[in-house]
Amino acid sequence: MSKSKNIALGVLIGSIGTVGIAALGGIAYVYSGGYNVAATEPHAPTMRWALDTSYQNSVQIRSDTTARSDREMAAPRGAATASYT
Repeated sequence: MSKSKNIALGVLIGSIGTVGIAALGGIAYVYSGGYNVAATEPHAPTMRWALDTSYQNSVQIRSDTTARSDREMAAPRGAATASYT
């Protein structure tokens, strides 16, 4: 095997090993409970961005995409179930 192939193979194995170690470290951190997810504590700016972006995209994908009439939009919240109470 040539020297350049040995170097490429070493880089590939090293990269895979690094990703594997990072994944194991991430899993260990998740299971350790080290990150405070309480709603009473503010998140770090990057975590707040990630959570908010995930929330916004999730709602947008799952939202009703049909347009609603003005009458439906003007109805009070309990109006649809008022006759059943």
